[in-house]
Amino acid sequence: MFRSAKKTGQVVLAVAAGFVMSFGATQAFSSPEATPLMNDCQNRCEAACQEAGARTGICQYDGSCDCYY
Repeated sequence: MFRSAKKTGQVVLAVAAGFVMSFGATQAFSSPEATPLMNDCQNRCEAACQEAGARTGICQYDGSCDCYY
């Protein structure tokens, strides 16, 4: 009885540790590159809209640019 309880505890611990490591790796590799790309799009969008006579521009997530006059 104690052997099966010990074995079950080890399996649960291994699964939990795997989940934590997987989640941590996902967060570490996905977050850093999103911000610079969006900032670059925003800078290009604002410049293009101001050249066209608009007050400002907002870069959308699909890469399109909305100008506000």
